[in-house]
Amino acid sequence: MAPAARGRFSVQVLVACDPVNVQKAVSAAAADELFILPVNVKGKACYRLCWGVYDDRPAAEAALSGVPSYFRQGGLVPRLSPLAELLP
Repeated sequence: MAPAARGRFSVQVLVACDPVNVQKAVSAAAADELFILPVNVKGKACYRLCWGVYDDRPAAEAALSGVPSYFRQGGLVPRLSPLAELLP
């Protein structure tokens, strides 16, 4: 994914530090678009859940409406991010 990351975007839907929450999200919204990346949050190993890889920001914006409602519950707000910034 890294070599082709430049200029591409994804939708970050969740950051979870508890593997149980990651499993719940995967069970609730299993799809080819969902992928998980490791991330360090304040020295703790966590997981960044992302939805899709898009060629540019407008394509990622258009995909926001397809993000499962699971990732909008409890005040969650999916955000667009350059793919290069998400990769470890």
